[in-house]
Amino acid sequence: MNQRDRRAIRLGAIALASIAGVWLLILPWWSHWGDQRDRIEHSRQRLEDVQQQTQRLAALDRQLEPILGSAIKKPLVGMEAARTQLIKDVMDLNNRSGSQIRSVQPEGPRPLSELPGVVRVTVQVQSMCQPMQLVQLLSSARSNPNLLLLDRLETTGGQGQMTVTMVWSTLARAEGKP
Repeated sequence: MNQRDRRAIRLGAIALASIAGVWLLILPWWSHWGDQRDRIEHSRQRLEDVQQQTQRLAALDRQLEPILGSAIKKPLVGMEAARTQLIKDVMDLNNRSGSQIRSVQPEGPRPLSELPGVVRVTVQVQSMCQPMQLVQLLSSARSNPNLLLLDRLETTGGQGQMTVTMVWSTLARAEGKP
């Protein structure tokens, strides 16, 4: 083998080693960094979504606080605790206003599509009261320390004693959600 053949073999070996290096080292490294860039972009998108949802909820808090009072700032409790507190609050409201409760019927929770992980806990109350007692009951509901939402109000009767059916609700954390 002469000098020229050795040089050709060395040059071929260097070219083969370069191709193997690119194939085995550079291309996998390049692919890995491409995947990492995609993951970073996906994480940034998720972060932006969470930030937008947080801003939307903060704006909703600011809008609802004048209407619902300071109860909107309280953290959500579980469904059973919320149902128990809702029934207690509604019974206290009726007792303070002097209305007589005839029946209390809890209803099933309803998930809120606009707030994932949150359900609306509802109770229907039927009572007897005077018109002024109803006004007193409704005005004291806003000052309640817990969130009380009046979904429906139906009255039957005349100037004296009225039969009132009210559907009250509150918000709770869905079972199984932190």
